Amino acid sequence: MPIRPRRAGRIGIHPTVDHAKQLLHEALELWQPLHDPEPERDDQNFIHPDNGKPYNDKAEDTHQLLVQLDRGVLTTYPLERIEDHEETTQQEADLPPVQETDRDQVFISYAHEDQVYLDQLQTMLAPLERSGALTAWSDTQLKAGDKWEEKIDAALAQAKVGVCLVSPDFLASDFIMNRELPALHEAAEKGELTLIWLALRPSMYGESVLNQYLAVHDPNEPLARMNSIDQESTLVAVSQQIKDALAR
Repeated sequence: MPIRPRRAGRIGIHPTVDHAKQLLHEALELWQPLHDPEPERDDQNFIHPDNGKPYNDKAEDTHQLLVQLDRGVLTTYPLERIEDHEETTQQEADLPPVQETDRDQVFISYAHEDQVYLDQLQTMLAPLERSGALTAWSDTQLKAGDKWEEKIDAALAQAKVGVCLVSPDFLASDFIMNRELPALHEAAEKGELTLIWLALRPSMYGESVLNQYLAVHDPNEPLARMNSIDQESTLVAVSQQIKDALAR
């Protein structure tokens, strides 16, 4: 039974196609003597030994396949057309651009040893969150079973404001220094994010990229040295800066 063509197409330039052509060529050469065995001559007619009918001793079908294959054109077998690289590139160029994630949140970066200061800041931000003025994110929102690194990366990508609670433990954290802070700094360099930081305790912050950003208050007077009223006043200033940055 002849094979019905599904789609004609010219093979594009591709190393896999060349290999496939070679394999098909070898297969057809092996198949030809089975499909068209040596004829028996009877009164100058070529008779097929299986059905006793005259047939084409030149094996025209197979010959034509081999000719077409050598030319790089397959019109008998149901092979899909392989797109040219230039055509595929043009099609990709015509696709609509991928929309970036909107930055509309506050990302709070802190060391777990400084949880008490995170709690104080979140308490100060609570009225702004309740009014819908902002959405703050910290890793305290992670739940059991979450892919925590993916969640943190997603929150970083959505941040319009990054708040760093800086302490020796903050600067000693490999994850913060290798993942969170570089992402915040890069976004700030691109103008996509406002980076705000405050000193919790004395630290070597000058040895990090934070020395490029003005702190909310004098780092020589960290929160740990303040009384509770001064701490709250500083956190009010931080909260106002966050609100203003989100409004820009």
